[in-house]
Amino acid sequence: MPSDPTGTHPIGVLARPAPDFFDDNMGLVAFNYIEFNPPAGLHYQTIALYNNAKSGVLFKVYAIVAECNGGGGLSAWFAPGTVGTLQNGAGSLRPDVGVPYGQLYFQQTDVAAGVPNPFIPAGINGIVPTGGFDSNIAAPGFPLFIVPVGYSLVLSNISSSVNTGASFWYQLANE
Repeated sequence: MPSDPTGTHPIGVLARPAPDFFDDNMGLVAFNYIEFNPPAGLHYQTIALYNNAKSGVLFKVYAIVAECNGGGGLSAWFAPGTVGTLQNGAGSLRPDVGVPYGQLYFQQTDVAAGVPNPFIPAGINGIVPTGGFDSNIAAPGFPLFIVPVGYSLVLSNISSSVNTGASFWYQLANE
């Protein structure tokens, strides 16, 4: 393979971050919940990214912006099907490309003090960081989670929170 011995005009390999190659197949979706008049007790929510593709399309989640006012992060796990009530569908990074697959579902509950979060299962797949009374972004440059067709990536606040939100940035990958 020919090359440039000076290195000023290399021929061959070009290194770019993976998401940059897939910008025509990106999905963006977000949801934020604020409980303005919370009753006494603890407040737990789930936000679930559901892969509603018909077949063969994976969601490679490259970034999640997450918030909850208690800090402590959001537990993350996979669930078959949808979790909660449909809130909105995904949007595209480019408005001329069309609407990609992807839907966000939400549910919430208030429980008595001392009761743990009833949504979080025994086994989780990760924790998405949040700042106390602020938001945080997890964007490492590689997929954080890969969501197959018919599954949801579910996030739930670890500590009680009256506001919870998440924004997902993902690639639709044919596998």
